[in-house]
Amino acid sequence: MKKAELIFVPAPAMRHLVSTVEFAKHLIYRDHRIRVNILSMKWFPSASLDAYIDSLTALQPDGIQLIELPQ
Repeated sequence: MKKAELIFVPAPAMRHLVSTVEFAKHLIYRDHRIRVNILSMKWFPSASLDAYIDSLTALQPDGIQLIELPQ
């Protein structure tokens, strides 16, 4: 079976990243052949965004890879 790899680029805001991750989880739950790469950007320092990214990195959900881009 072929696998599909998607790349998501959410807007650099907390609510966009959270909704993108939740959407990716739903896609992977429906079809395990899908892999999702999420490119995370930060335009300004945000403690809540950093904490969320750290929690995602620690959990490492199957099929989702979070890639942090430099400012």
